[in-house]
This record gives sequence, C-alpha cells and structure tokens, in this order.
Amino acid sequence: MLKITYIQKREDFVMNQLFASSKLETVRKSRTRSRIRVSIVYILFSLYLFTINAPEFGIGFLIFAVVWYLFYPLFTANAYKRTYTKQVDEIFANRYNQPVTVVFANEYIGWETVYGEAKLYNTAVESIDEITDYCTVKFKSGETLFVPLNQLTEKTEVLAVLRQLAEKNNIPYQTDLNWKWK
Repeated sequence: MLKITYIQKREDFVMNQLFASSKLETVRKSRTRSRIRVSIVYILFSLYLFTINAPEFGIGFLIFAVVWYLFYPLFTANAYKRTYTKQVDEIFANRYNQPVTVVFANEYIGWETVYGEAKLYNTAVESIDEITDYCTVKFKSGETLFVPLNQLTEKTEVLAVLRQLAEKNNIPYQTDLNWKWK
C-alpha cells in the first residue's frame, strides 16, 4: 500500500481538461475539419477573384488561406485553453489549493479531500496515461484521478505501483513524455 498527499492546483485541473480533450477523437476531428474547411473556402474565393481579374485580392486571400492553415492550431490551442480555464474556474474553484490524499492498495485506489472520499476497485480502471508531469488513471465509471507527479517526492514509487497495477489487471498503460497541449 502506498499513500501520497499533494495539493490540487488550478493548473492541474486545466491540464487534466486539456489532456482529456486531446484524447477525444471528436475534438481532434473538429479542429482538423475547421482548419481545412476555412482554408479551402479562402482558396476558392481567391480562385474566384483570379477569374474576375482581381489578382491582387486573389493573392491576398490565398496568402490568408496559407496563414490560416499554418497558424490555426496555435490559435485553437490558446482558445481551448482559455475556454477550459474558464470552465475549471466555474466548476472546481472551491477545490483549488486543497490537499488530496491518495491510497494505492492491492484491491482499490482511494482518495480523500476536504469534501469527501472515494474508493474504486482496481478492476474498474480502464486505462493509465503517463505524461511528463502527470499521471492519469481513468476508471470505467468515467471518474479520473489526475496525479501531479511534479509535486511528489514518491514519483518513482507511484509510477511503479501504477505499472504493476496495469500489468496485473491487463490495463493499457500509455507513456507519452513528449505530450504537450497544441
């Protein structure tokens, strides 16, 4: 059994939302479609302008299409981050800077905050994801435990326990130490 304690911070909640949305196929497809569709519309409009002998405007719209295509991911990354930050502030503000105690036991993972406690069986774990400063334990019920590894002195022990849990219960354990919100 391993017991850890950390403080929940605003950045942790935001990062949890960003990581979760980066794994959603609908979000990825939506961002890709918007990037391509808007670029195509501007290219078509520039082609139309070329056909009606307005090449200077056509070139302008063509340049805008290329700029849009290249910089849209940066724009949407910032827009999503602002949106998720606002949502996190509305939903989780009362949980900022509160201690969380997590217990990794042989049969369950439990956590306790100033508002209550939860205990879910290890067999209910759906997947485990490790990124640079965080580890996410996703449960089949939809619950997510987001552990900020950058706050822990027991980082190595936590990762070892989670790897062992994944191996024992045949749970996907994915490591992406290069993950960044983009």
